[in-house]
Amino acid sequence: MPIALQPREVDLDAWLDQIVVVHESRAESHQIELRVEVDTAATQPVFDPAQMARALDNLIVNALSHAPSGGYVKVAARHTQPDGGERLRFEVRDNGQGVKASERKGIFEPFVTGRPDGSGLGLAVVREIADAHGGQAFLADDPHTTCFVIDLPWRPY
Repeated sequence: MPIALQPREVDLDAWLDQIVVVHESRAESHQIELRVEVDTAATQPVFDPAQMARALDNLIVNALSHAPSGGYVKVAARHTQPDGGERLRFEVRDNGQGVKASERKGIFEPFVTGRPDGSGLGLAVVREIADAHGGQAFLADDPHTTCFVIDLPWRPY
């Protein structure tokens, strides 16, 4: 069943703070620094805040599970303009061990997991939510960190 979206203008700074605060105690208990970075130009994009919160929650939980003690998880939102079109780009980055090359291909498929306690549904949900917004979710090529990206149209509706 497709995801039903309820898109609206979102105050990105306040919205992202509300999402990240839920994960602060877990980050602290694992001695992981949880950072938030919002591009000052990234104000009032249009998307479904509840569905996108689900997607980011999944990415943050994964990042906190893979970041080392003393490491960090950074949640960023920025306004980009590739090829003249306005885009909203979310990134959840950690300095864990990264995703093995053998696991990269099917990582967004249902029931694929790199954790013994994982269901393998989190990244599939992330991809489905990004797709419903006319965007995409992917694992960025970065040799030094693990960075999951959700890239969406800025105002698709």
